[in-house]
Amino acid sequence: MKWIWKFVSKRREIAHKDTKHTQCKYHDERTFPDVLATHHCRSCSMNLCYMCSHPHLHHGCSVEWESRISSPNEFLKQFNSGCKTTMKWPDAKCAGCSKDWHRGTEPTICIACGNPTCSAECHLQLQDQGICTFYQNFTPINEVYESLNGFRALLYKSILVAHLGQNVTYASPRFMNAIKHDSEHILIERGFRQYGNPIPAVQELMKVIDPVSVYEHRLCHCTCEKCIVSPHPVYNCLTWCLAENNFKSQYVECWCICSECIQKGSHTLKDCFHICKLKKLDNTKN
Repeated sequence: MKWIWKFVSKRREIAHKDTKHTQCKYHDERTFPDVLATHHCRSCSMNLCYMCSHPHLHHGCSVEWESRISSPNEFLKQFNSGCKTTMKWPDAKCAGCSKDWHRGTEPTICIACGNPTCSAECHLQLQDQGICTFYQNFTPINEVYESLNGFRALLYKSILVAHLGQNVTYASPRFMNAIKHDSEHILIERGFRQYGNPIPAVQELMKVIDPVSVYEHRLCHCTCEKCIVSPHPVYNCLTWCLAENNFKSQYVECWCICSECIQKGSHTLKDCFHICKLKKLDNTKN
């Protein structure tokens, strides 16, 4: 993104400088440089980045990270829970400059915060204001901060050329999934990776069409003493959630890779509740 420099008029002060996390060492830094180990897997005693934490979350590990996104109104509570939500994309204004977002140099919707912007420079304004905090996963130096521009992976041109029912995102569904619903709307389901909320002007163009979320990567809203420690997807806490109604979900197949679970062969999560090494290790740290 070297082209961004011509839009930057002055050096910015980073809104949040992370000084306690080091770079993640569990992926190829040549491919994904400057990514901080902002997550801690309690089950495996490892510090890792948000990308490397995903296999641990899938395997049922207890993973801690600090992102906390509030839902100050009923719409955001449903949207952040993964409920199916439509957005009238032709009428959207840039969250940075308030102009028509599709008339900019790079009209895109950030799947981390849910805001449309007409250019990378306008999204930098959202970072400066703390509206999008995705940059906190990366090395806190100005060059990295100014080249990130959130996670702008829902492109205007992709929506424009897509057929009805076609997926219009190319990034991880853990952040957001979107399809072209009709000629004026996209259908969005939000995952557990949340780094900000759409601004009020954008919320006015959005409508929840199904209040019951069945999205695979939706955020767990359980308030038991274990689940409330850190945000995680609903499939992560099946074996250690303390809510009684969640134990019904333990009849799904176990995907753990510890030696005990591998030797047991095909089994359900309920069958290995007391033998899984990852589960035992997690219990000793609570």
